[in-house]
Amino acid sequence: MKGKILLMCVLMGSVFTACLSDDLEPTEKQYTKLCIQTEQGDGYLFTSDAGQKFYTSQLPPGYEFEHGGRVLISFTLLQETAAGILYDYLIELKSISDVPVKSIIKINEENKDTLGTAGVVFNDIRVSGRFLDVDFSFWGKDKTHLFNVSYDSQNQPEEEDQIRLVFHHKDYEDEKYAVYRGITSFNLETLGGQSLIPPYTIKFEGMDAYGHEFKYDVEVKE
Repeated sequence: MKGKILLMCVLMGSVFTACLSDDLEPTEKQYTKLCIQTEQGDGYLFTSDAGQKFYTSQLPPGYEFEHGGRVLISFTLLQETAAGILYDYLIELKSISDVPVKSIIKINEENKDTLGTAGVVFNDIRVSGRFLDVDFSFWGKDKTHLFNVSYDSQNQPEEEDQIRLVFHHKDYEDEKYAVYRGITSFNLETLGGQSLIPPYTIKFEGMDAYGHEFKYDVEVKE
């Protein structure tokens, strides 16, 4: 069955702490990275947001490979390659999970009150390449939960090097039965005409799990 980071999957927090690091962080000789996947000859190439390229000839049984898909991979290093090779590391893939990638929603009169105001626990928020990656936890039971990030052109900072983005959680009044964890990547390029040339600051806002307003500055450097 295709591996997925779904809203209804309980995921260990240590995985996400490692996956959002720009450097390789070993845990018992295993590494975790967020990547974009690409076929390469008879094998599979995974490119991290920092540009590192990882190659393997085998995937976990039953995994459906999707060219251009965003994934979280766990692996061990087999070999660092020499200069001139199309990839940086030969790896043994231990696990792979699809990561949802969503467009940023532009607020208008039709959608401004429909995106949801339920809270979450924000575990980590950062920008990797063209993605805003949000790692979060939330309460739920058996209903579908929706997570989005919005941009409101009428409510932006005066500073030209800042942009305000708001996280939304629509829980459809699901029961608070168990804690679930997920990660979603939001494509900053979907902001269209908004100029996002580093360095700049994302003024990230949302609602925490206790109903309090959450604010966090994401500094995006060159």
